[in-house]
Amino acid sequence: MENGLTVIDTTDTDLALYLGYYKESVDASRTAREKAERDRDYYDGKQLTTEEYAELQKRGQPPIALNVIRARVDYLQGLEKKQRADPKGYPRNPEDQEAADAFTDGLRYAADAADYQSCRSQVWKNITVEGFGGLELTVVEDGQGDYEFEAETVPWDRIIYDPHSTKADFSDAKYVGQVLWMDENDALERALANGADEAAAWAAIGATLSQVESGDTFDDKPKDTIWGDAKRKRVRICVMWVRKGRDWWIVEFTRGGILSEMESPFRTKKGESLCLLVLESAYIDRDNNRYGVVRDLIDPQDEINKRRSKALHLVNTAGVIADAGAVPDKDQARRELARPDFYIEKTPGAGFEVVRQVELAAGQTQLGQQAMAYVMQSGPNAALLGKGTEDQSGRAIEAQQAGGLIELGDLMDALRRFDRRVYKLLASLMQQFWTAERWIRVTDDELAPRYVGLNVPQMQETPYGPQPVGIQNNVAELDLDIIIGDAPDTINNSVEAYQALTQAISQAAQGGLPPPLVAIMIKAHPALPTRLKKELLDALEALGQPNPEAQQQQAEAAQYAKDKAMAELEETRAKTFKTIAEGEKTAREADQSQFMPVPTGDPIGPIAA
Repeated sequence: MENGLTVIDTTDTDLALYLGYYKESVDASRTAREKAERDRDYYDGKQLTTEEYAELQKRGQPPIALNVIRARVDYLQGLEKKQRADPKGYPRNPEDQEAADAFTDGLRYAADAADYQSCRSQVWKNITVEGFGGLELTVVEDGQGDYEFEAETVPWDRIIYDPHSTKADFSDAKYVGQVLWMDENDALERALANGADEAAAWAAIGATLSQVESGDTFDDKPKDTIWGDAKRKRVRICVMWVRKGRDWWIVEFTRGGILSEMESPFRTKKGESLCLLVLESAYIDRDNNRYGVVRDLIDPQDEINKRRSKALHLVNTAGVIADAGAVPDKDQARRELARPDFYIEKTPGAGFEVVRQVELAAGQTQLGQQAMAYVMQSGPNAALLGKGTEDQSGRAIEAQQAGGLIELGDLMDALRRFDRRVYKLLASLMQQFWTAERWIRVTDDELAPRYVGLNVPQMQETPYGPQPVGIQNNVAELDLDIIIGDAPDTINNSVEAYQALTQAISQAAQGGLPPPLVAIMIKAHPALPTRLKKELLDALEALGQPNPEAQQQQAEAAQYAKDKAMAELEETRAKTFKTIAEGEKTAREADQSQFMPVPTGDPIGPIAA
């Protein structure tokens, strides 16, 4: 017993092994971490040390930090958001296409529920600035027998990894993990949640705190050697994923003992062990040190700051070449020269020349501009920004930007690789834990949301009542490949693609374009969702098929028009015949009236012939 706490023997083989892993990781990466901290400070605008700032103040030289690194990194952050793309599951068997589409919807839902895109952005910033980053997936039970997945970004400075790993994705690492600082009660609660023995866990935490001297300070030793804070009752916990043979094990330990140790319960469909801590890095030097894009910009950034500060100092100061006794008080003359409206009286006949170092300032400015040009070339170039003639089409701008992205090819590969690994892990977790019936609301169409069922029992009526005959969209049995594609620049070409498609469909409706050709255009359209493509293809097929109801309506309309025309024709003919008959009758009556006898007593007399 020591201080009322049980001290665990840290010579235990397993504990000594894990402590050795931790120390190995910290010692081997100490220099790289110090440079990564500096890189983060430069991004945050902390580009002058206390000593440099004091020295510049002493010289009377303005301490300037013109932060151009932030602009370069922030552009890459915007590029990451622009390049986001949803995963797509492709079946390995033709009959599984419908189930693969349902699984794709489920995978996208799982990623959205875990807030993966937000974590992705944070990890990407760590990759570009410090050189590496990662996230950890967790499986959470909702209390009703169902499971959800969560993603949490691991702070880059809490990550521990095998320093002998040489691959950017850490796939050859013997171990990876993270460091947690927790209050002793929280640490105990975490250990118990992972199945640890309460007495053993409490003993391990207490032993760690008992080995921390109350007078310890962090000034004379590296912080990573401190395992506890006796005053705050806080303890350092290492959560490490260790590869043993072909399997992963999860180990949580502190300086005083192992809190929990178990084989990873997460498996692929084939039974392969999974590690849910996903790490990625940008670049690796020959000493296995990880670094990001900021590393190459440190020296140019320093040059820009120092040359600009020096140029301003040279412009704002002046030197004097004078004969002895040229001015009564040299100190007073210096103070006057520092004023913008200085006035100095000199001795008549004595030489006194004020020298402005404009040429030196111009030289410093020119060299600073060259350093600035180098930094600007390290980020988005004109092609990547899509700068060209104003009458360029969206497709032309997209092709120009694709050419500009070649320079960032390796870096963007790291992001795609990270995406693929996370989505494959989510897919494996879905197949392992989503075994019950589940319905997912898909909102790709805001006006018509739809529901996709996973693991839906299929029932069939029998004389003995409904009997199960299978499972629709069986997640656990589905065999598919997860593909992550690059996001198209829809801002530039979506309008053109929409116009071309609507024009083709209109021509097909009018008979000017063969429907099979329009069908090919719809299938090859990169921006149309699968559901919309199917609806368009169905509508296009309907245009070429006879519709009995429509044909009957057309026939009835034609017969009605024909009958109406015949009736109008008969009516016209009847009116014509009637008119002719009436005319003939009138003519006959006129002819007969010429020979009619004059009545007796008529004073006029007979009509003359």
